[in-house]
Amino acid sequence: MYGLEGWEWLNELKGAVQTGDDEGASAKRLKEVIAGRSVLSLPNKLGGFRLRYGRSCNTGFASVGVHPVVAEILHHTIAVGTQVKLDVPSKGATVAFVDTIETPIVRLKNGNVVKIQNVEHGIRIKNDIDKIIHLGDILISYGDFLENNSQLFPSGYVEEYWVEELREKLIKYEPNSGMEKLEKTPSFDEALEISLNFKIPLHPKYLYYWEQISVDELKEILQPTNIADDTITYPKKHKIILEKLGVPHEVSEDDLILREMEARIFYELLFANPIKFENQNTVPEIISESSGIKIRPKFSISIGVRIGRPEKAAARQMKPPVHTLFPVGEKGGMTRDLLKASNASSDFYCNIFHRMCKNCNEPSISINCQKCGNRTSTDYVCPVCRSDLDAPYCQKCKKKAPTHSFKPFPLKQKILLAQEKMGIRVQEPFKGVMELINQDRIAEPLEKGLIRQSLDLTVFKDGTVRFDATNSPLTHFKPSWIGTSVEKLRELGYTHDADGNPLTSPDQIVEIRMQDVIIPFESGRYLVQTCRYIDIELEKFYGKSAFYNVRNIDDLVGHLVIGLAPHTSVGIVGRIIGYTETHVCYGTPNWHSAKRRDADGDADSIMLLMDALLNFSRQFLSDKIGGLMDAPLLIQPIVLPHESQPQAHNFEVTKKLPLEFFESTFQGKKASEISCVEIIKSRLETNEQFYGYHYTHSTSTLTTSRSRSAYSTLGSMLDKFDMQIRNAELINAVDANEIVTNVITTHLVPDIIGNLRAYGRQKFRCTACGRKYRRTPLLQHCICGNNLIQTITRPSIEKYLKLAKRLVEKYEVGPYLRGRIYTLSDEIDLVFGKRKGDQLLLTDYE
Repeated sequence: MYGLEGWEWLNELKGAVQTGDDEGASAKRLKEVIAGRSVLSLPNKLGGFRLRYGRSCNTGFASVGVHPVVAEILHHTIAVGTQVKLDVPSKGATVAFVDTIETPIVRLKNGNVVKIQNVEHGIRIKNDIDKIIHLGDILISYGDFLENNSQLFPSGYVEEYWVEELREKLIKYEPNSGMEKLEKTPSFDEALEISLNFKIPLHPKYLYYWEQISVDELKEILQPTNIADDTITYPKKHKIILEKLGVPHEVSEDDLILREMEARIFYELLFANPIKFENQNTVPEIISESSGIKIRPKFSISIGVRIGRPEKAAARQMKPPVHTLFPVGEKGGMTRDLLKASNASSDFYCNIFHRMCKNCNEPSISINCQKCGNRTSTDYVCPVCRSDLDAPYCQKCKKKAPTHSFKPFPLKQKILLAQEKMGIRVQEPFKGVMELINQDRIAEPLEKGLIRQSLDLTVFKDGTVRFDATNSPLTHFKPSWIGTSVEKLRELGYTHDADGNPLTSPDQIVEIRMQDVIIPFESGRYLVQTCRYIDIELEKFYGKSAFYNVRNIDDLVGHLVIGLAPHTSVGIVGRIIGYTETHVCYGTPNWHSAKRRDADGDADSIMLLMDALLNFSRQFLSDKIGGLMDAPLLIQPIVLPHESQPQAHNFEVTKKLPLEFFESTFQGKKASEISCVEIIKSRLETNEQFYGYHYTHSTSTLTTSRSRSAYSTLGSMLDKFDMQIRNAELINAVDANEIVTNVITTHLVPDIIGNLRAYGRQKFRCTACGRKYRRTPLLQHCICGNNLIQTITRPSIEKYLKLAKRLVEKYEVGPYLRGRIYTLSDEIDLVFGKRKGDQLLLTDYE
């Protein structure tokens, strides 16, 4: 809602206003923005997401990591696959969850400040949270900075930075000492000892945000009311300073109490030695000089994060959904029902391809006649001399003969024959299309539509059945995450884990193979139905043996699918190896890149390979510009990383970020100037381009307690908007007044104005056939005899007016916006008149 993004949204809404698109772009965009585009963090705002470099097995390649407890305490505003817009490195990304990074620090309703320990702790206290003081870390890969040629920002002092500094010291001074000191988090006493002995900064676990307070504020917290063995007490006036520091503390009636670890840290850093203020500019420098313990700034920069579109996992359908690609015209009514069209009259006409059965002298839509089984033929008639032709060109007249025309078609008879052949009874509505879009008006056999309807499937424009899911990268997984047994994975070739040990446990980390995919359970169930459709089609329509014989989603594991992105024409072969309780399709960065996608929130289609081979036809596609897009014209069976997009080549594959990298972040270098981080590009055209994709941060989970975000689960737009505002008030790094101001300015006001203007330019729609009229006909009803209704009514104009009034009264939005909303209310009353009950009474002036 800020900067360029806000400007782009406003211009989209302006376009909707000019076209009078009440239920199109304006309304849809408004619902998306209000309900789904919450602001989680503003750039350079204290308490926002702290930048952390690196990637986990499920981040990188336009996917960022946050701690899963953030989703829990924010009422699941985000979920796996939710798109977010980042101000650094200025791009979109999807959300993934990593539980080995910094957790939020929150203030409870009783005033206590606590650092959330883990997801279970966060769930336990989430209803008691009054304010999120610090949101924790956001994990962004170096590769995303490299892809955007972005400048690197100074790194906060994080655990991996500390490890690299200690590693350097150990190699220099104790080359033969055990490196086990690097494998675990030291206790506070150990951290002090390491810091003093090796002259490296204090471990990040025991750091507070010292750089966020001023020298004067430091002087204030040097004056506690009491220092005991394991507690330090402060007056309540110091609370804001302690919250800036992110120090957990308790609130009593009169005091603020630091206990145990917090008290020990404060004592060692502030009270064990006298504090010297001479010749030191910053608080960390003052503490370092006085205590002899080097203090690094824990904070780096705050990343601005706004929620974009929600995650997606749903069947890919035409609008509206159809069972079969057969033209029903207006005879099928609003539901485009072939049964209704076939029973409407004895003569059914449609614009269809010239295919005839010479034996039965009937039009046909199949290569073999449904009635006699003979081969059908294509007839052409010259438009000039009316001669029967064998080819679509008249040599005599030098004219091209049409391949289709409006003609009678025995639809009822064909539906009966299809039912008899397939042994399936058709149900109402049996949905077709208004008209065919391909050049020759070639229709699909009705039998296929019958099978789809019986299995609750729909067809896409090219004859295939598809399921869409948001893309998300994944390089490693645990068998326990994907619901596939170790035995089955061993059958699929996963014999060893990522460390080279034999695969025996569901909790071992395994590197995913280049073209393997992990899909949502919902997708798996839909594809099982598709398998049944293909098997019935093979057996009853084509007279062949079944191919899949799949009974459940477990049987589907190991089968091949095609991944296809919109606006492309090449499908990429993948193999299903498991499922997750998410709404994303996990695959390697190279697999997504082969589809010409960067996984930043895009949703691509998954279809069974056999479905594409058996049912796809280029003849179903439109001959217009773009008609061949979003269709598997070609299938790429093998993914080669050196043929993928350059973005995938910038994907980092290192186990750790070296000390040189962290030091480079303080030098203002661009990511392209860094050469110490291994990326895929350095491995191209070698065997290592296919495997050995290491990561810097581990995680124990892929998802949270809910697989769907609030945008997808809450029904009412007002409920969604209330949640957005509630979260804005909860997060310290967000100004709720600013959020409300931008929503009103860029969305509510343009929507009301646009709908009011569209009211005077609206169309009228028939309640039966759906035909639209620019003006009411003289007959005062549709040509089909049914009534006409308005497409825009007063409630549709006022739908956000009450919300806007409530917002301008509750939040500080300024006098201009408040007056603008009430002016719009008066304008609506001028157009429609005041509603009953709006008349003011004398008692209203009391």
